[in-house]
Amino acid sequence: MSDSDLVEERDALRGARPTSISVVCVLVFAGVALGLPAILSDIGRSPAGSPGAVPEWMFWWVVAASLLALLFVMGLWSMLRWAAYGYTALFVLNQGAAVLAGVWGLATLPGFFLGLIAVAIVLSNLHRMV
Repeated sequence: MSDSDLVEERDALRGARPTSISVVCVLVFAGVALGLPAILSDIGRSPAGSPGAVPEWMFWWVVAASLLALLFVMGLWSMLRWAAYGYTALFVLNQGAAVLAGVWGLATLPGFFLGLIAVAIVLSNLHRMV
């Protein structure tokens, strides 16, 4: 069996990646690629007690969640079911972290709805994943 036969067999089992999943993956990757450097720089840290300051643990949470998001996006790109579950769980946990940090509110609603749409797209394609 040649390499091209193996690739065709794998793609037949996995199914072609829908465009919607590709769009979600590219957008999440771009968001992490653009956001993580800003978070790691001084921009991401406000002095304690200053307006808009978030708890210290939130900084580390965002860094860890960004790295996990990259992991899950790689899995989604490969149409792996565990990545869909992980991405969904990360979305829910991020909402809880935002509430605990006191930053969840009207200003975060656009991001919430975009994330919710992304999760809906991912879960609606679960049947195509292995």
